[in-house]
Amino acid sequence: MSGIVVDTSSWIENFNHGEYLIIDEALAEGRVYLPGIIAAELTSENSQLVIDLPLSLF
Repeated sequence: MSGIVVDTSSWIENFNHGEYLIIDEALAEGRVYLPGIIAAELTSENSQLVIDLPLSLF
C-alpha cells in the first residue's frame, strides 16, 4: 500500500473524535507522512497534539 498525507483538519478531527479509521490503520502500518507545514499548524494551535506521534513521521 502507498503512504498517505493527512491534512490538519483531519488530524484534529481524529484526535478529538477518532473519526478516521484509515488514519489509525495507516499510522499502525507506518504509512503516514507528516509534512513540516502540517506539523507546524498542529503545534501552533496546541503543542500537546503531536507529542504521541511516532518520530518517524517528521
